[in-house]
Amino acid sequence: MEQSQLTHNFFYFRVFCALIRREICVLKQDLRARLIDGIAPVLSQVLVLGYLFDRMGMSQSLIGPAYAGTVLQLSFFVSYSMAQNLKFDLKHDRFFEYQLTLPLPKSLLLATYATTLLVNITCITLPLFGLGIPLLANKIDLSSANWFAFIGIFLLSALLFSLLMLFFVFRYDFDWFWDNLWARRLSPIFNLSAAVFLWHQTSLFSPTLGWLLLLNPITYAAEGIRAALLQGTFLPLWACFAGLIFFNTLLWIALMRSLTKSLDPV
Repeated sequence: MEQSQLTHNFFYFRVFCALIRREICVLKQDLRARLIDGIAPVLSQVLVLGYLFDRMGMSQSLIGPAYAGTVLQLSFFVSYSMAQNLKFDLKHDRFFEYQLTLPLPKSLLLATYATTLLVNITCITLPLFGLGIPLLANKIDLSSANWFAFIGIFLLSALLFSLLMLFFVFRYDFDWFWDNLWARRLSPIFNLSAAVFLWHQTSLFSPTLGWLLLLNPITYAAEGIRAALLQGTFLPLWACFAGLIFFNTLLWIALMRSLTKSLDPV
């Protein structure tokens, strides 16, 4: 029995890897265009945050945290764009229905989509840190940067965006997704997080609002990236890791339930 289970698991793993390789091949075809689309807003933010706002009196201590929030915002937009493609496929192309016929558990099929989104987000946005940070080298102090922690936080954040968008894809019907998702879900989630402003300053202004921001998973992504790279008063790294792991687990459970409901609505 154990040998048979190991054989099945190995077979599932091979199918999983084959699907991932297919998605990576698709990514390679338009990676250049996606990178160009990402470089344009990053360069504009470097100009605005690093030079124009500086001339207007913005404190240099805020440039690094604001830029980290900008790249996080780009990750958010990239994952939403991919979620739109998947939602369109579910409605019209229905390639997902074909994949459901593959000898692969639904949990692993969802893991394939989550991994694909994670790889896409990482390949597109992570290099932009390497582009923007040198351009802002005289504005951002990275002397205390913890690069290992940064990579861990970034990957957990990319996974968070992946699971969040997949949850919305399977949770809402096609028309509601296109008409209302951004206005009623995504915009409030992002704007009412620490990606737009600093959690510590918000907590000083209103402790109640500060506690409410801790209920937003993007707060841990933004504060974690800042704490890993910059000097300042941010949420501690252990709290950011714990928050991201908790919300990723919660989203995975909700995603599995949403998939089951969408396939069997009765």
